[in-house]
Amino acid sequence: MRLLTYTALASFSIYLVSQNLHFTFITMSLYLILASISVYSGVIIISYMQNYVKMYERVEFAANHDELTGLLNRRSFNRYLSEIDGNTAASLLLIDIDYFKMINDTYGHITGDMILKKFQIHLKMSLLKMLQLDGLAAKNLQLF
Repeated sequence: MRLLTYTALASFSIYLVSQNLHFTFITMSLYLILASISVYSGVIIISYMQNYVKMYERVEFAANHDELTGLLNRRSFNRYLSEIDGNTAASLLLIDIDYFKMINDTYGHITGDMILKKFQIHLKMSLLKMLQLDGLAAKNLQLF
């Protein structure tokens, strides 16, 4: 509604200056075409930016997480370690699954992948339960 008011006001102003109805009609037609193109371009740019942000978030997640388990990867681990200063309390738990190569060789990599996924789920749940039982905040728990 407001656009219509501005368009009518602009049309009247152009007519007053030019005193030519044909010129006014052509000028206002061009104005409406350019306004429509501008709105359409704005919608396209906003859509592009939203898609770009989603794509950036997916790439950032992929760069910082293991594809199989979804856990943070070595790059994230190194960044996390570099952010810890001498005044920050931190714990590090290293876990090794014994004879995992034998599982992969005997049952195949698909079975090994399933075991890794299940293991990380159980590990995360166990650690969260332990933190809750001890009354510690689980917000700082990082699994790599």
